[in-house]
Amino acid sequence: MEINLTYMSGAGNTFTVVDNREYQYPADYWSALAYLLCSSNSYNKFATEGLLILNESANHDFEVFFFNPDGSQGMMCGNGGRCAVKFAWLEKFINDKQIDNGIDFNMAGNIYHGEFVGENIRLFFPPPSEIKENVEINFKDTNYSGTYINVNSDHYCIDYDTIKDVLQVKDFRDFCIDKLALRIRFHNDFQPKGVNVNFFKVDNRNLIQLRTYERGVEAETGACGTGALSTAITAYKMNLIDLPVTLIPPSSSPLIVDIEFENNSIKTLILEGSAEVKLKSKIILPDYFSKK
Repeated sequence: MEINLTYMSGAGNTFTVVDNREYQYPADYWSALAYLLCSSNSYNKFATEGLLILNESANHDFEVFFFNPDGSQGMMCGNGGRCAVKFAWLEKFINDKQIDNGIDFNMAGNIYHGEFVGENIRLFFPPPSEIKENVEINFKDTNYSGTYINVNSDHYCIDYDTIKDVLQVKDFRDFCIDKLALRIRFHNDFQPKGVNVNFFKVDNRNLIQLRTYERGVEAETGACGTGALSTAITAYKMNLIDLPVTLIPPSSSPLIVDIEFENNSIKTLILEGSAEVKLKSKIILPDYFSKK
């Protein structure tokens, strides 16, 4: 069985992308195959941070299945959504006329709107379904306070300046986030799903440094779009920033977040950043992988 793969980067967040019009396989099939298609192994040469499967849609321009490398699904991925828009244009799911009018697609149970802005892609999100400020996480040795936000992917955001004395590390980019992030990601307060974990540092009112440990990837990623949205909301509510704000993830590829309000409530979240194809490849799998 031969599968055509496209490897893409959304602001440094990497994805394996498949056009499912050719295969017509259901979501469960791709979920089972996600680890193989997102890891470096005897079949697939390149490791990525997520799997995007694009399908035709009767009601919208296209539909996206998104999977973490562990096969988990059901959450939104902002950088993946932007890569999906770029891929849909390149593979003729949509045409130039549709681009002029904007693109609407289904992903993780919601409808999202995308636009091309020069070389970048801008994605429009509905307001968060939940925001909890000053959420304390208690450990035996210390406590941490952050903001919990669900933008169809749930995140816990911590201001690095509130914990740097505890960590005893001066450089935001140098401290090892894995140990602390794991404790929060699997903390009892966030069970059974766990949570994505963001650490941010405000450089000035228009610039944030960001690091994200992603659930399902189980590692710090090059960038996280929904993490950028959640962090921008957190910093704005703390009166640390102005909008729009630029966030710099580990990849150093900037993400721009803006928020539209209506009657002092969040109406729309806007995420802008790069989306580019890195490589196209074909892999050969044994025939038993072709069973639906």
